[in-house]
Amino acid sequence: MNIPAASATPTVNPSVPSLPALLLQHAADRPDAPAIVQGNRTMSYAALADLAQKLATRLSNLGVETGDRIVLHLGNSEAAVIGAYASMMLGAIAVPLNIHLKANELGRLLRRLAPAVYVGHDAQRKLMDDMAAGWIPLDRRFYVDDTPHTPRHAGRVSDAADTWQALIASARELRSFPPADPDAPTALVCTSGTMGDPKLVVHTQRTFTHMVEAAQAGGFSRESRPLAPTPLFHMPGFHNLCNAISSGACIALPTCLDFDGAAFLDAIEQHRCTSVTVTPYGATEMIRAQVLRRRTIDSVRSCVVAGDASSVELRQRFEQTFGIPLIARLGMTEAPFCVAQGSSPHAMCARPGTARIIDSHDNDVPAGVPGELCLKLNTLFAGYWISPDVIDPARDADGWYRTGDFVREDEQGDLIYIARIKDIIVRDGENISPAEIGQTLLMHPAVTDAAVVGIPDEVLGERIVGVVRLAEQARDTRPDEMIAWLATQLADHKLPEAVLFVEQIPRTVFGKPDRRALRELASAKLAPPR
Repeated sequence: MNIPAASATPTVNPSVPSLPALLLQHAADRPDAPAIVQGNRTMSYAALADLAQKLATRLSNLGVETGDRIVLHLGNSEAAVIGAYASMMLGAIAVPLNIHLKANELGRLLRRLAPAVYVGHDAQRKLMDDMAAGWIPLDRRFYVDDTPHTPRHAGRVSDAADTWQALIASARELRSFPPADPDAPTALVCTSGTMGDPKLVVHTQRTFTHMVEAAQAGGFSRESRPLAPTPLFHMPGFHNLCNAISSGACIALPTCLDFDGAAFLDAIEQHRCTSVTVTPYGATEMIRAQVLRRRTIDSVRSCVVAGDASSVELRQRFEQTFGIPLIARLGMTEAPFCVAQGSSPHAMCARPGTARIIDSHDNDVPAGVPGELCLKLNTLFAGYWISPDVIDPARDADGWYRTGDFVREDEQGDLIYIARIKDIIVRDGENISPAEIGQTLLMHPAVTDAAVVGIPDEVLGERIVGVVRLAEQARDTRPDEMIAWLATQLADHKLPEAVLFVEQIPRTVFGKPDRRALRELASAKLAPPR
């Protein structure tokens, strides 16, 4: 495997236990303490450790070995947490996958992964029946279900031996496992895939340990109760889980499959959550849900906004609604905890010695000039998974990773996020941030959701297209009225050539605009008639 040398990463204190060891330690010290809460269900540390050990033992008996991939197609669930920790105990590689994947998308990922075991919800049975047996053997597919089943596979009838419950119950004598290599892959976490097929980002026990250390240095403790901001198949959900369990805290899982502002607020109120992370869209939806029905969320000490640029107006509305600041952070699957707080809660800065801002010729740019952010830090991923034998380190010879994020440094030394370089709209030679226009559209009283993309144009290079969901009471709003209003808020070169009204904006489960779907939608609607 082509994995970056360990010397490129600061050494973790050898006395620090592994992530599974920390789970077992908390289970021994505080067996009845809650580890996971979801709705009205609570799982203690003792129960989580016991189930993870049983699953690890059973998988080992089935022949799962160090480095084998275990697909967890589970979303927000206790089973996903148990599966992740069982995988880490074994030294296998946990691969949480998006539950919304269609057959062709899942098939492409399975070909790259060659997994040893698949665990999914019962609702995925039909989808998995379409997957070739060569990608995952039929007797290595297991389903989480609360009701007995008699599924048929390739002409044989099963007596529900492929259920999650049967898999765990069949574990007899629990095995203990030696600590895994801290620099070996322990999890493959997918990027959002909004620009194409998702990348499989490789993290190790060492990078997760550094994330835990960074979280604890920022005030995370046993008393913290984070709300998982995404399912485990996205990085914020996975590293929040590791932070919580490693610290002996309790993590709350929302009951929604996708982001839902009302469900997030309900979970915060019910479980007295202390922290949450959202996108700008998520913050907007939380404001909207709180206005419709007030919840008591005075337990929250911090709310981080990441995933896209956030406007001053949004941050002001959030603070007015909830009484806490919306803390700006830069988040990426490849490099969690890559920034620290800047000159104010709304600002962020690079950790000393970990960042460069460069131009297209790899030269450092002066303060005030936009450029690409490059990182070299101890939470940085090990590379991109290409196949079972190949991992692309995705960094230069000096260890710097080019993030693809367009930023600038201001006079206070704060980093100002502009946009993903691939998302920047280049219109008549001008670099334009779609997030800025989208947030301006959200200020219009007729708009309940909005996103902006660029589509190819032979003359201008790209045309700007706004995609808007209108409020029910504003269905008679015309696109030209919307553009005329934008002209009072934005410079002329930022004005969309077109505004499209839709019933729903395509978004990821974390609430980020699905740029690929938006471009396809805009191109189809604005294509000239044949």
